[in-house]
Amino acid sequence: MEEGAEWVTAPSNTQRLTEELQVERQMKEMLQISTFELRSTVAELEKRLNSIEDEDRLASIRSFDHMPIGALNQFFKHLEEEKISLENQLKEFEHRIQQETKAYYKVNDERRIYVTEIAQTTAAQEAGKKQQIDPANATREKQVLNGLYTAANQKKGTKKKEPVKKSTKDNHLPKIKH
Repeated sequence: MEEGAEWVTAPSNTQRLTEELQVERQMKEMLQISTFELRSTVAELEKRLNSIEDEDRLASIRSFDHMPIGALNQFFKHLEEEKISLENQLKEFEHRIQQETKAYYKVNDERRIYVTEIAQTTAAQEAGKKQQIDPANATREKQVLNGLYTAANQKKGTKKKEPVKKSTKDNHLPKIKH
């Protein structure tokens, strides 16, 4: 594949990655909202459970004196069933929160991968742009490196380009230190 053709496909890769990143961000937002709602529901259920326990204690203490033993046993059985039901709901919500948390971390890891890919694609594009040199500039750069092109030659324009004589050190460029 030619360098130019590879560079042309890079924007579509970047666009695809950007779209995927946007979808992942939307999923992350939905997960955060879902997690928030689940936590609110759990907190509400816990409050309800506490208030029911408090109210039931007071009501049952007052009514214990007037209730027969069979009715009390049924009442306690009903309370136990309700308690078990609420505890199961709480466990279910906690499980869902854990699953949502795992999904969030997975999406977040994928988002990081996409961000890295976008950064790499962008860097590759920039490198590709830097490698594309104007042919006139490339020739001029080669002449400068070989000592054939100077500002004086540029002003002369159409005259023949002659090699620079190495008679004095004033015409030489300083050596580049590595």
